[in-house]
Amino acid sequence: MKHSEFQIGTEFFTAEGKWRCTDVGTRVIVAISLEPREMVRAQYSESGERTGHGAGNSTEVSTVAQKLTAAQQRALKREAAGWDDLSDEDFTRLFDEGQPVRVRVRRPPPKTLTIVLDERTLNRLKRVARHKQVRARHLVAMWIAEHLSQERPAEK
Repeated sequence: MKHSEFQIGTEFFTAEGKWRCTDVGTRVIVAISLEPREMVRAQYSESGERTGHGAGNSTEVSTVAQKLTAAQQRALKREAAGWDDLSDEDFTRLFDEGQPVRVRVRRPPPKTLTIVLDERTLNRLKRVARHKQVRARHLVAMWIAEHLSQERPAEK
């Protein structure tokens, strides 16, 4: 997606999963993960092209890897309600006053899945990926994540 297409509440998929846009600035998109509880600020250039995550080339990612307790969930809901009640001016002021935090995210290494595609299909995939400005393998991962999120869970 291009920077200009994002609005607060827009849901989108990446190779890492499903995300919801929570703030759109002139050069920054803030999104929260709807799956592993991550927050990433993506920075954009004047032309609207993505230049990387966070301030400069540093990555700003915060992950809650463990399950949250009921008390932690209640505290987060109270905090979220407080943010929801803020005016746009107050939110912008508080957001601008915030300091970036550099966090090292440790995830298990991704598993590899090999698929066989005929040359025509692979070329089409690469062409679509180039158009979307992502790698073909990331595009496939996004499509799979999107499709799986729409599937109903199997009956036990």
